Amino acid sequence: MFGTFAAEAEPVVYGLVHPLEKFNIIELQFHHLRYIARKVMETPGLMNKLKTVVYGPGWNGKADCPKLGILEEIPEVHRPVKKLRSRAPLSESFYTVLHFLLVNLLFYSLLSYKDVLSQLLLWAIAAYIFWALTNFGFIFDRSVFAVPSELLRLIVAPLIVSLVPVPYALTLATQVASVLSIGFWILVSLVLPSMSKSKGGKASGDEQRTTRTKRRVKFD
Repeated sequence: MFGTFAAEAEPVVYGLVHPLEKFNIIELQFHHLRYIARKVMETPGLMNKLKTVVYGPGWNGKADCPKLGILEEIPEVHRPVKKLRSRAPLSESFYTVLHFLLVNLLFYSLLSYKDVLSQLLLWAIAAYIFWALTNFGFIFDRSVFAVPSELLRLIVAPLIVSLVPVPYALTLATQVASVLSIGFWILVSLVLPSMSKSKGGKASGDEQRTTRTKRRVKFD
């Protein structure tokens, strides 16, 4: 129509220049800013540092480089693009979806009472929701912070819900879910690993006894 058509010379790669590597919501929001900050630190000269922020992504700091940069300076993206997938098992993924629904119900219930609640309480609930979403990212990433942070959140959750005039069904559901979830994390992080170690130790002992028996038979 406008005479701008150009045939593809190579397969198109869809995605981000810097692919995401974590589900952490802080990482999702600021991962590219971290790249820009590193590029600013590496660029000499105050004016060049400012231009690194406001000029195009392919700008290389040279005097003859256009403001939008040059294509060769943009990081190359290779096919196939690696997709970000959760490393959490199915049980923990189901757990995360369930608690995500509870946090969403709290948020939408909060919208109905935002005019009667104090600003301090609103900020506290907003911080709690942000905390919950961060924990969900930790769980999907199998972070070492996932279990301790989530256990602490489960203790705080019933208190937060009790401070807001939400429907009783949501309060009860949050309390029951918190108690059951604490048991779930104790089971997942303490009981099951201990059982696995016990089975592994027993299997190792059986293998050692079998080896000794074979050696005796061979010696005889």
